[in-house]
Amino acid sequence: MGGLHRESGVLKRNLAGSAKTTCYITMMGFGFFVRGSILLLVFTCISVPALGQEDETPSVNFGVITGVPLQHILRYQPNQYEGLFSLVNRHDDDSFPIVVGPTVTFNITKYIGFEGAALYRPIRLNELYIPSYPPTSGPSSPTITRGSWWEFPLLGKVQFPGKTIVPFTKIGIVPHSEGGYFRITSTTGFALGGGVEWNVSRIGISPELRYSHWSKRYGNLGWSATPNRIDLLVGFTIH
Repeated sequence: MGGLHRESGVLKRNLAGSAKTTCYITMMGFGFFVRGSILLLVFTCISVPALGQEDETPSVNFGVITGVPLQHILRYQPNQYEGLFSLVNRHDDDSFPIVVGPTVTFNITKYIGFEGAALYRPIRLNELYIPSYPPTSGPSSPTITRGSWWEFPLLGKVQFPGKTIVPFTKIGIVPHSEGGYFRITSTTGFALGGGVEWNVSRIGISPELRYSHWSKRYGNLGWSATPNRIDLLVGFTIH
């Protein structure tokens, strides 16, 4: 019996250790992904100039970027008690699907650069709450909250060799700021994207597909950024 108790204790400790390891891996997985992506960018930045040995003077390009998000900007996470005391408890993101803003690109070489932008997204939140008691004396109207969502992506950009059409990739962080009568609990985002660019006269046109990931500071409920979002963008740059 003593040996059985010892084996049972060892099994419990192994299971507890396994659970802690799984939790740790889950929490650190995104951090490893970010560090791995940054290392990939650094490696690409070092390798790409070897494809072309032209010496170029650094330059600055200004432009504008616009597009549409393929997912809602925000999402609402209710607590477990909201539905118990309400007949209706609805929270919808009815924001107009558009993103637009100015951009500036610092070109270190022909292939390597850094891009900054200030991207505006309008916010319109449609919420309706009807308590189960006391009963309301008439129809209830939804609460409309309007505001703005600003993103300030700071991205490293790598262009690959090409004659007419030049492929590129971007990676970096996305600080944000919200304006209006709403607050969210999301942290700085992480973005990864790519596309192609070609020139028409002195205007560079660059369609791009950009993925961004957002997490929350704590396990707070309420409004927060949609965790995984994809934007279809088109940039116009003056060369």
